[in-house]
Amino acid sequence: MNYSLVNFRIAKLCQTLINCVPPHSLKDLDQWDIIRETNSFTPLVDYLGYLRELDLIWLMSISWNTNSDLVNGTLDFCQFFISIEVAEILAKYLWITHGHRIRKLVLSRSIPLEQFLPLSTHTSLTTLDIELVSFKSLHAELINKACSNLKTLKIIATVVDDIAVAKVIAHQTPGSIRKLVIRSMESYSIHHTIDTLLEYHYKSITHLKLSMCILTLVEPQDKFLFNSALSKLSQFPNLISLKLAGWKLADDETMLTVAHSFHKLHKLRLENVPFTSNTIEAIVRAAGKNLLQSTILIDNQELGRVLPALGIHCPNIRYLDIQKMRYQSKHLLQCLKSCGSLKTLKLGTIESMDPMVADRVVCGIAHSLNELEHLYMGQSKISEASLHHLSTHPNLKCLRLNPFAYTFSPEKAQALLEGRVSMA
Repeated sequence: MNYSLVNFRIAKLCQTLINCVPPHSLKDLDQWDIIRETNSFTPLVDYLGYLRELDLIWLMSISWNTNSDLVNGTLDFCQFFISIEVAEILAKYLWITHGHRIRKLVLSRSIPLEQFLPLSTHTSLTTLDIELVSFKSLHAELINKACSNLKTLKIIATVVDDIAVAKVIAHQTPGSIRKLVIRSMESYSIHHTIDTLLEYHYKSITHLKLSMCILTLVEPQDKFLFNSALSKLSQFPNLISLKLAGWKLADDETMLTVAHSFHKLHKLRLENVPFTSNTIEAIVRAAGKNLLQSTILIDNQELGRVLPALGIHCPNIRYLDIQKMRYQSKHLLQCLKSCGSLKTLKLGTIESMDPMVADRVVCGIAHSLNELEHLYMGQSKISEASLHHLSTHPNLKCLRLNPFAYTFSPEKAQALLEGRVSMA
């Protein structure tokens, strides 16, 4: 990547944004004299008239260098740094003035939702992506005042109130929500969320991603309600993307009873959930040829048995991530024989420590996966001969090896793969 060119474009964009803001919005700032001296031209095009997405995470975190030399068309990146204060004023100006045009809003923790969202009374938002400490009913009420036709709702918080999420879902136009992403640091109940989705958006919802990081103490009733909600996933007829991460409360038998309904799945991500190989095999069997991406990050030695079924039932898969999986080479090779469309393969650990076994896997990969572009070998040890073998692969662009998983030097690897593969 040409970082100097990227920096030039970023600085030019920031300069344009600054010059679109009326001077009186910035005149009280300490940096106003510098800004006025270095940004004196007026854009010939009303770029903000085309603004449809506003990402405040990017806006509040980027280093802005906007001094320009209009004579030779170059930018001086070391002149000064625009502070967070300027970025915040610019963000609020863009939202107040152009909020009615914006379709996608990404909010960071640095600008609280309750201080920002009410500044624009009329919005046309279809995508709301927010990150905050705690998502409560107050935030749901603010969102409902600003949004009534959301298609995508993404909430990242330390604590998430299930009832608050349900209030937002219920307020949106029935049949509008297509994608719901909830990521919480602590465990939370989902039964209100699932019930409300079923009531108002059961046909429209296509992407459902529910994640948590820390399992806090829960009551037996909470476990029952969670698995009751899990059993209702079969009632979403158009679900094409499903992610469940960190749900230690999930009951394997409950998931097995609904696995047959995932026949439209394109993307599946299961991470740190207590599902057995029988349940996961049932899911991939139901998804069949529709499954294009599968990520199974579960530390269970028995899950390697799923791989042959994945190859048989999902021959069109293009992305496979099993980095936490321990597997036998024969199971993986059986899978790869039928998965010729794979472009990205991220492996875990082969059960055998014999380097010859890893070499056979590499040979199988090179022979079966002609379209492969990205390969992550995990903890597997490979020989220099295997490296030579991979260097002749017609499409491989990126090879990632564990630094302790090979005996040759990185310099030698780079030399062997020069022009064919970049080491990551």
